[in-house]
Amino acid sequence: MHVAEQVSVERPPDAVVALLAQRPATWLQPFLLLAWNEGEASLRRLGHVSAPAAPALVTAGSPPAMAAAAANHTKSDHQLRLGEPECRPGGSTAFGVVWTVDAPKVLFRRLRGDLVVEPFGDSAVLGLRAKCVPEGDPGSLGTAQRPVELVVRSLLGHIRTALE
Repeated sequence: MHVAEQVSVERPPDAVVALLAQRPATWLQPFLLLAWNEGEASLRRLGHVSAPAAPALVTAGSPPAMAAAAANHTKSDHQLRLGEPECRPGGSTAFGVVWTVDAPKVLFRRLRGDLVVEPFGDSAVLGLRAKCVPEGDPGSLGTAQRPVELVVRSLLGHIRTALE
């Protein structure tokens, strides 16, 4: 499955590239988790049984059954490799991206592509063009509601918010 999404960022392209080029890129980790959770929520709303239930919240005084359920919940492990910036014709800059997820049931196991910053006037367009193999049948969800596309769109939105 190919996915291509983009958002506008109200910052100069050079500033966006400089922020994305900072290493380590661990500041992106929370955005991966937020975007992933939105994709899983989308699966649950669509009634797909393969979507994991939301993790249980355990507080002081929680019933033992809730505590046991929370202890058995397996957290997804998200890894992001963001490559070095590469200048491309037309003034755009691309960062190779590999997002891997290790979990029992997932939207995808690996997403590989390019995070691209393109100039657009005084602002930038941040796009992610990638390929992945979804775990479920993406065709049954309809083009506008594919959870993997929602994950990518959400990730770009969270990055845009952080950059602006």
